[in-house]
Amino acid sequence: MMHLFFGKKSRRRSLPALLAGLLLLAGCGGEPVRDTSMEKPDRLYHQLTNFYEQVRETPLSSSLKADLKRIVESRLACYLDEQGYDGRLQECRDNYLTDTIAMARQKVPAAPMLGNFILCIRDCPISHAICAGEHSYNNGVDCTAIESQCIERCLDLYWRGGVTETRAGKTRAVGMPDQVGGKANK
Repeated sequence: MMHLFFGKKSRRRSLPALLAGLLLLAGCGGEPVRDTSMEKPDRLYHQLTNFYEQVRETPLSSSLKADLKRIVESRLACYLDEQGYDGRLQECRDNYLTDTIAMARQKVPAAPMLGNFILCIRDCPISHAICAGEHSYNNGVDCTAIESQCIERCLDLYWRGGVTETRAGKTRAVGMPDQVGGKANK
């Protein structure tokens, strides 16, 4: 038995057999493995597009319109100044989140679900990017309004109380992905 592992020719022949034996012992019986790598990105794509459609339908409140536009323009200016990803995360996104929360605390009297609100608004720049992608042929389109609508939608869902539904005894906001489980509410 020892000559199987110490001879050069026999080592090349026996290594695949040894690996196959170990795989069989480990429970890998050769059944086909289902490739789920494309399911998660597909689900995420559908969540984003559904949320984007809901954002487009969200009206901007006249009392917050100017403040939201200022916050979005400040984020865009910071992104232009900060070329690196780390700078954008550390400085731009932090300023974006703190400016939005400060504005909401000042202008919207309510008891927010702050954690969910933060998780929601941190993804609002994605709505700006989707809008810019949709209108890439038309440089005159201003996508700050759609990002402002996204912040407004997050305010509706997690700051002002939002629309809720009860399912299996749990109350949650409708229309946003569950921030804990990543599943879309329907």
